[in-house]
Amino acid sequence: MGHAVRRRTKVYAEWRATAFRGRVPRVAPGEDGDGAVRVMRRASQDAGIDPTAIDYVTPTGTSLRQGDAVETRALKTVFGDRARRVAVSSTSR
Repeated sequence: MGHAVRRRTKVYAEWRATAFRGRVPRVAPGEDGDGAVRVMRRASQDAGIDPTAIDYVTPTGTSLRQGDAVETRALKTVFGDRARRVAVSSTSR
């Protein structure tokens, strides 16, 4: 971001942290979304920001009914009442 600031360019967003959870093929994610919750919270901690400062999330988003439901539950757990206002989109193929 420093380079953009030096060039006096408007900064629209800053990538602060990334976290991943391991996945094993053909193994369903835990229905409570605990793994995804831990990953999102760890990314927030690593970035040094509170989840209330996050306004965009890129989940796995494989468009599989079970996985999407788990990720939705995890987002609601981490962001609470704000979950509906956090932008979410996936770059998965």
